[in-house]
Amino acid sequence: MFFYTEASLAHETAVALCDLGGLQGAEQQFNRSVRTRRAQFVRTYSVTLGYMGAVQAQQGHLDTVCDT
Repeated sequence: MFFYTEASLAHETAVALCDLGGLQGAEQQFNRSVRTRRAQFVRTYSVTLGYMGAVQAQQGHLDTVCDT
């Protein structure tokens, strides 16, 4: 379980919320995952940013997507 971190839990929670249509909550959890992800997981960090950008786009937050 040492590998399953707060960032991993936040990411999986965000995916579940996204699937259920809870886009605002999903965005918050993706953001939490990004904030707590350890630096050595660069690929996972980048993938999470991509998912977060997609959720932001679905909500119509285009300026935020560009920042992400």
